[in-house]
Amino acid sequence: MTPLELQQALAKISARSAQVISHRVLDAKTREECAALYGLKPELWDVLFLRAVRDFERALGLPAAAGDEVEQAARLAAALTPALVELSTHRDETRRLIEKAHADYEASPSHTLEVWARRIAIVVIIALTAWFYWREQSQKGQVRYEPQRTFEPVPPTSDKEPTP
Repeated sequence: MTPLELQQALAKISARSAQVISHRVLDAKTREECAALYGLKPELWDVLFLRAVRDFERALGLPAAAGDEVEQAARLAAALTPALVELSTHRDETRRLIEKAHADYEASPSHTLEVWARRIAIVVIIALTAWFYWREQSQKGQVRYEPQRTFEPVPPTSDKEPTP
């Protein structure tokens, strides 16, 4: 496989899977370092790595191996698959192609349009929030202050008429 095919396969899979493979193979980190990076136990990291490798190999058009996920993860922890060995062999060239693709995307008109669309959306959200806030404040109106009234007890009236 060529570095271009490997880079295209990494571009096809989810960002999370590509990042997992990148940490383990392109950055040449150990499984323990990767597990610590993700805050996982090494056995759980192996399963996450296995799932990413399945996505990668599917993107390359390779058949997926069947079997127990935990056993496959343990085998993968012991030795990399041929596709990953190829990726490791062409590590520098693949990384260069990934960086070039990223730079090309950032220089593209679609990226510029996306950035401006996000900025406009943020401004619209802030404007709507302010409008709703001020509208609510103006509808409340002025509340007149009235001092608290105290009632004095009325003296009892008697039914008898006063005597002269």
